[in-house]
Amino acid sequence: MNVPRLVLATILLSASAEAQSSTSQPGIDVLDYAIGIELPDTGAFIRGDVVITLVRTSKGTRLALDLVDALAVRSVEVEGRPVKAPHEGNKITVPLDGTGARVHVRVRYDGVVTDGLIARKDAKGRWTWFGDNWPNRARQWLPTVDHPSDKATVSWTVRTPAGNRVVANGLEVSTKTIAGKKIESSWRESRPISTYLMVVGVGPLETFSLRETVCHMTDEGPCARQTVWVMPENKTWLPGVFTMSGIPSGSRLTRP
Repeated sequence: MNVPRLVLATILLSASAEAQSSTSQPGIDVLDYAIGIELPDTGAFIRGDVVITLVRTSKGTRLALDLVDALAVRSVEVEGRPVKAPHEGNKITVPLDGTGARVHVRVRYDGVVTDGLIARKDAKGRWTWFGDNWPNRARQWLPTVDHPSDKATVSWTVRTPAGNRVVANGLEVSTKTIAGKKIESSWRESRPISTYLMVVGVGPLETFSLRETVCHMTDEGPCARQTVWVMPENKTWLPGVFTMSGIPSGSRLTRP
């Protein structure tokens, strides 16, 4: 039995390293991304609203955000003020002149994504959306400093058609229904991670909690409980998987 083909699990990794100044942009250190994404009823057209919090030195006069030209930038603000920020060559060049050491940049954009966020129908005709940013494909759907040296914390607010569930980095903060048609789910990763780890999984998912004996150790020591997110038809099959001889009780799960 080929477990990786049957279990739809999103691997959401985090890192404990402190954020550091990006080698790709001297004088710029992104601290946090607050990412808002609205998904359609069908297809790959998304609307994004991202607030980037950064600190800069006197050398950091411009912020170069990676975002493919195929997505349309609707507006860019610095500290709440609209600015002219050219979007060409798959980069948004944001002027930071006249700002302090700590800066907030907001980017609103939309368009059809073709990579990074994989939007497609599954075998039963259900639309799903899964992030796959490795190694530098966050720019395919997120305006970021898409370089592994500039780690940041991240918050997600994802709106998706009712009937879906959202899993993202960190801990779930809240999930609510909007007008009976949309689900809005918020997640927070409070430790700095690279942009290639900033991903979501969205679809008609259900959860299966693993036993305490099937776990990973954390950097604090105790074993972290884990949950597998699967399509509904696979949930009843999972208990048997984790008692098979190939996955003995008490073992640690590894990435497929």
